Amino acid sequence: MVLPKSGYAARTRAGIRLGQLIVASAALSFCVLLTLASGTANQKGGKHDADDVEGPLDIARVHVGQSGPKLSLRLQTYGPWQARQLDGNPRLDPRFPQSYLCLELVQNAARSRNCLTTTGKGKRRLNHLKLDQNGAVDSKRTIDAKIKRGGNRSVRATLRFRDAGLSRGRFGWRAISGWGVPSCAPPPPRRRSDARAKRDSVKPRARRQPIVPPVQCADQSPDGGGLAEGKVHRPRVVGCTHGGPLVRYHGGRHGKRMALTFDDGPSGYTSSAINVLDQHHAKGTFFVIGQEIGGRQEVMRRALRHGHEIGNHTMHHGMLPPASDLRATSSLIHHATGFSPCEFRPPGGAINLAVARGARSLGMTTVVWDVDTRDWTGASSGVIRSRATAVRGGSIVLMHDGGGNRGPTLAALPGIISELKRRGFKLVTVSRLLGERPIWRP
Repeated sequence: MVLPKSGYAARTRAGIRLGQLIVASAALSFCVLLTLASGTANQKGGKHDADDVEGPLDIARVHVGQSGPKLSLRLQTYGPWQARQLDGNPRLDPRFPQSYLCLELVQNAARSRNCLTTTGKGKRRLNHLKLDQNGAVDSKRTIDAKIKRGGNRSVRATLRFRDAGLSRGRFGWRAISGWGVPSCAPPPPRRRSDARAKRDSVKPRARRQPIVPPVQCADQSPDGGGLAEGKVHRPRVVGCTHGGPLVRYHGGRHGKRMALTFDDGPSGYTSSAINVLDQHHAKGTFFVIGQEIGGRQEVMRRALRHGHEIGNHTMHHGMLPPASDLRATSSLIHHATGFSPCEFRPPGGAINLAVARGARSLGMTTVVWDVDTRDWTGASSGVIRSRATAVRGGSIVLMHDGGGNRGPTLAALPGIISELKRRGFKLVTVSRLLGERPIWRP
């Protein structure tokens, strides 16, 4: 048996099987070889790369795609490796081999290299290297990416498109890797002395051993030096997962996340509420009444585009509504926005088991509250602010953006958000507070 000249996985597998092949029968040898061949079979999804270079970072499969508002990368190699072995700012100079695993992105005139590495404490991270027109590093920063290992030969990463320097439209990408061992570097040029050169000129040159070329340890996918094509679509959330208790009054008490909710809209106040939330980088959940949707579909779509959430608040604000009422309201919301509500807010907080089960049958959790601003009573903005900030981790705050004069609520909202943020709270949608995952469509 002759060991393959290239390919980390093939060489490793062949070495393990060598002793067995020497003593095995021809039939057994054939079966072993068949097993070796099937070990590199393609898996579903992504671009597949041949077992063609040395070192464990020989790329086997890459998938780059869109996961809602984020870029998703899945990469698998033929050999095992650890993130602490990787250089986050490789020079890509063949004379000085380094270990690296990067995703290069190109869109219009913008180019970047995003390389996996670790912090001093061993936490995995992505370094975003912005490249100039000549391919040199122009600037470097760390990306807030979610990175997971699926074993010692694969990695998954998700990051926001804007953090990767991408906007809507087409882009090009390629994955690159290298293994930093001395055998990967080219041999230094040979220098001959003057005496050696003179002797060689008068004597027949002895037959010399051929120079062994350096081992190829750098890889890229796709092969051939080109780029694969991707496209960033405008993402939209169409619903969310659900489960757990039928009725929720608050989220988890650990941590400092909470939710601001607004009932009885949409109305002429809703757009202003969205503006305030956006200006302060906070998210809100709007529980809408079906009969108020007509003519205000765009403000609801705008709320969803900006990362806020729409919930079901019945068709006519009726107490203890039947499932048919909730179904009709959710249908109106979906027709107006393409979004299927994940939460139902019972008017007045009045619920019974039949209502909660009816909401769950339509994919909704019944959401009440644990902090009531009572802004519908005509309270001043100062009183509303005081009540809205009497919270703790997991609180769900009740306010209104419709059903009456909501000027005091809007006047109090900037101060409410500022005070809560000053105290370290993060203002999220109800579904996120309750641990429900959004369902995205491009």
